[in-house]
Amino acid sequence: MSHRIKSHNPYYAISFLLEDSIVDSFVLSQVILCATGGEALFADMVNWKAPIVRAWYFFLLHFY
Repeated sequence: MSHRIKSHNPYYAISFLLEDSIVDSFVLSQVILCATGGEALFADMVNWKAPIVRAWYFFLLHFY
């Protein structure tokens, strides 16, 4: 079975969470941080679009 198809099956997510508690808690915390960070970025882009776009240009020009 393809890995992309497996990634959408909740059985594999539950079996991963039941295997190792230390790694699972780290991965789950990273998923939650990614989701909340994406939501905050979206909220900022909707409310204050121009400052966020300027900040990204500053970041891209100075760090890449």
